[in-house]
Amino acid sequence: MLFFVLGNHPEISLAEILAVLGPVEYRLINQQTLIITQDLAIEPQILIRRLGGTIKLGKIKQTIKHWQPQTVVPIVTDLLSAYQGKVKFGFSVYGAPKLNLKPLAMELKKELKTQSLNSRWVTSRDQALSSVVVEQNKLIEQGADIVIIKDNDLYLIGKTWAVQAFKELSARDYGRPARDDHSGMLPPKLAQIMLNLSGAKFNQVVLDPFCGSGTVLAEALLMGFQQVQGTDISAKAVKDTETNLAWLKKNQPQIGNYLVRLVDARKLLQIIPAKSIDVIVTEPYLGPQRGRIDYKTTVVELMDLYSQALLAMAQVLKPQGRVVMIWSVIQNRPLLLQPKDFTIIKSHNNQTARGLLYSRPGQKIKREIIILQKK
Repeated sequence: MLFFVLGNHPEISLAEILAVLGPVEYRLINQQTLIITQDLAIEPQILIRRLGGTIKLGKIKQTIKHWQPQTVVPIVTDLLSAYQGKVKFGFSVYGAPKLNLKPLAMELKKELKTQSLNSRWVTSRDQALSSVVVEQNKLIEQGADIVIIKDNDLYLIGKTWAVQAFKELSARDYGRPARDDHSGMLPPKLAQIMLNLSGAKFNQVVLDPFCGSGTVLAEALLMGFQQVQGTDISAKAVKDTETNLAWLKKNQPQIGNYLVRLVDARKLLQIIPAKSIDVIVTEPYLGPQRGRIDYKTTVVELMDLYSQALLAMAQVLKPQGRVVMIWSVIQNRPLLLQPKDFTIIKSHNNQTARGLLYSRPGQKIKREIIILQKK
C-alpha cells in the first residue's frame, strides 16, 4: 500500500492525485492521508515533484491491531536495516494525537544498539515531522521518517519515500528574476495542480492567455511539456515571462520550447490559429488585491472579462479541448458564469457546485478552480 500525506487543501490534493494516477483503489483517512490499496510502480522523487498538493509519499509496510512498542520495534528495525553507521529516525503520526512515542523510541534505540548501530531520534513540536525537518535531517538518505497512521482500530506503519521539494519551489517562486508582488502571483504549487487537473499529455500544446510572470508556463516546462505558449495584454507581463523563462532555460537546458506574445486574451484569434491549442491553464485577473472592494462593480467587470475570454479560448481550442481556469470568489460568493461553449467537468469531491476552492485564511478574494471541456 502507498500513502500520500495531503496538503492544506486535501480535496484538491486528492483530485490531483487521481488525475495523475488514473483510476485506483483508495481510502481517505482523517482527511489528511490517502491510502492507495493497490500496487503501483512509481518513481517517488519524480512523482512528488509533479504533485503540487502532496506533502509526503511512501509505503505502508505493516498493519497492527494493538499499539505496543514491542510489536512495533521489529517493524521499524526492519525499515532501518539497510543503513550503516549512525542511523537517524523520526516519527510522523497522523490521526492519533495522544500517542506516546517515547517508549517506542527508547526500545528502538536499545534494539539498534544490540546490532552495533548508533542512532539519533529526530523530534519536533508537532506529532508529524514536516517536510523541512525530514529534509534538513536527511532522514530519507540516512535513516527513516516512520509514518504511523491511525485507521479506526488499526495502526498502519510505513516509511516516507519522498517529501515535497520545498527548496526548489521556493527558489522558483522567490529566486526568479522578474516578480510582480503588487499584482499578485500564482503559487507554483497551484500551477502544478492545475496542470495536473487538466489531464494534458506532455506532447500536447498548453496555452496560458493570462500568463503574468509565467508561472504556469515554467511549471509546465519543468513537468515535461514540450510546447507551451503564453499571452498577456500587458507588455510588462510578457517581458517578465520571457525573462523568467530564459532564466529557467539557462538553469534547466533540457526543457521544451516556449512562445510568449502580446495580445488581449479576448482576441486570441489575432495571433493563434483556430483549433490549434490542446489545453488552456490560466489564472486571469481576480479583482483588486488591496483596499476596499466594490463588489457589484468588480463582479460585472470580471463576468464580462471571463465571458469574452472564454469565447476566444473556445475558438483556438481543439475539439474536446480543456480549460483549467481560476474564477474569482468575492465575499464567499462564486461568479455565476455559464459558458455556452463548454461543459463543466466536476471532480468526485467538488467543494462547490462547480469546482474546488483554494484559499488562505483571511483572504478577501478566494480562488475557485474550474475545469471546462469544449463542447
